Amino acid sequence: MISSISGMRLQPCTLSKWWEDERGSFGLEGVTFHELRHTFIAMIAPKGVHPRLMQELAEHSDPQTAMKVYTHVNLEAKR
Repeated sequence: MISSISGMRLQPCTLSKWWEDERGSFGLEGVTFHELRHTFIAMIAPKGVHPRLMQELAEHSDPQTAMKVYTHVNLEAKR
């Protein structure tokens, strides 16, 4: 759960709106918040992060969803 400085729960659209307004200042024009989330989970998956943790971070209801969507077989893993 994301909360404000006062401890109140933020509305889901608050972070997305902030990202939409500020992404240009990071040089990431056009990159969606969803794409950031996908990239983050895809980067931690090959580092051995437990599927249950990936599921919680991605807010999926099932760890298998995170495994199917965010893990990509790379050439090193195939070797």
